[in-house]
Amino acid sequence: MGVPPKTKTRGGASGAPAQATPPYAATTPAPQRAPVTERQVKLLNRLLDGAGEEFEHGINARKYIALTGASKPTATRDLADLLEKGCLTKLPGGGRSTRYAVALDEM
Repeated sequence: MGVPPKTKTRGGASGAPAQATPPYAATTPAPQRAPVTERQVKLLNRLLDGAGEEFEHGINARKYIALTGASKPTATRDLADLLEKGCLTKLPGGGRSTRYAVALDEM
């Protein structure tokens, strides 16, 4: 039927077998998503509040920088992270003019 579990021997002189080695199942926990940062929460709140025409055409990295004070690389990473988490959707266009909107239908 099955192969018996492996056994370890003690380091002592007796050589008596130790208890069976536990199987390798689920020894590593599943990776967890990083929580949303304070900057990202601030952005999502502003987008959900519908702050007038400020975000009528979505948010881009430049507006994110102005809102949060983040650097350009951080803004780009934060927006990509929110997109991956399903909080934002990418609007048509791309490159330097990439814009995002809140993913209301997926929430």
